[in-house]
Amino acid sequence: MLTRMLRHIFFGNPQNSCEELVQMQKIFLDLQAGAQSRNPVLREWLQEDQAKADAKWLQGYDRFLLQAEDKMVLYDLLERVTFQESLYWTLLEEGHIYRQLLGPEDYIQFRQQAQQRMEKMEPQLRRMIREDLEQILPGSDFFNADGYLRFSAKKLKRLQRHLLQETYKRLEEELEQEAFIELLRFFISVQPPLLEEVHLTLYRRGFTLTDEWGNDLRQIYLESLLEEEIKDVSDNDLIMSILITLLPRIIYLEIQEPPESGAFLLLLQRVFGEQIIWKKAGSK
Repeated sequence: MLTRMLRHIFFGNPQNSCEELVQMQKIFLDLQAGAQSRNPVLREWLQEDQAKADAKWLQGYDRFLLQAEDKMVLYDLLERVTFQESLYWTLLEEGHIYRQLLGPEDYIQFRQQAQQRMEKMEPQLRRMIREDLEQILPGSDFFNADGYLRFSAKKLKRLQRHLLQETYKRLEEELEQEAFIELLRFFISVQPPLLEEVHLTLYRRGFTLTDEWGNDLRQIYLESLLEEEIKDVSDNDLIMSILITLLPRIIYLEIQEPPESGAFLLLLQRVFGEQIIWKKAGSK
């Protein structure tokens, strides 16, 4: 008896100490049935026995018991799982609108681009989720991700909808440019060339465009137009207009200074293809 009392004084109750050491933070997570198949973070916890599927049946949901020694670890997991679910839910709720606007084939591309944009914004989106979790979770022993995304995640959903709208606008511009390029290529293919060759030199700001005899095609073209037709026309648009009008068989392209954007060079290459012969700066 004395030995037991002395052990208690110096070392405490061994049973209670062990219970304190292994005491785990726990919370139940409710996800839409089957959601774990699209959530690699949760699957990893299940494999490591940090999460267990609960036997309790909830209509339309799977319940998981999550446990960790540190509460913040649970918060991190819920934040990551909820972010992954938010990508799925946003595209599910809003996708039918863009599918109707774009059609089935282009919608696949839109969905991929939208998901990539939201994944790039992951830190900001997860920060919003974390702020909400810190308001919702204290005092609760369960978290329903579906309910949160449907009814509570207002700031998160607003930003994700904005990202979808931006993605749609960008894709629409890309598709319009693709259609424009195809139209130009068709036009070029059915029209005979009006000039044998032209020489186009690009600078960081500005360009020169001459025929094989050195005539300034830019000046000739501008003089043939009414003044109001050339108002506020960019150099890139002017180059394309001249080339499409004159349809040279060969375009000798020289870059004296790299342009501010390489997008125009790509457009030239896509429209005129093998008609373009690249020249080194300063070569004759």
